Amino acid sequence: PGREAAFRLASVLLNVSEKVPSCARRAAENGDVVRMLIEVAGGEKLYVSKRMQRPLHPGLVRLLRYALTTPGEQSPEDLEIIETIVRREDERAHRARITEEQRQKTKKKLQEQKKSIL
Repeated sequence: PGREAAFRLASVLLNVSEKVPSCARRAAENGDVVRMLIEVAGGEKLYVSKRMQRPLHPGLVRLLRYALTTPGEQSPEDLEIIETIVRREDERAHRARITEEQRQKTKKKLQEQKKSIL
């Protein structure tokens, strides 16, 4: 029951942090909350694995960005982990944008070819 409650609380906190910057800022000040949210989002695989497979929750990204810029209870090790997670998410988002742009160009090219055939 405690584990399920923690996941539900984390979900609520991430959803509110996505919409309310002051909530994300406040939560980012508490190192225990930040560590708990990282664990709920995937834990060690977020910063150890070579590649992130799925996008992070926007509320978590916002909260982690605030944790980097807001003085709080984060240890130097925590800050290094947070920096790694944010950097990898930025890289993932950049790759996704490039892939989408290429997909759109290919789609447009195929549509033009189809029109020229007809």
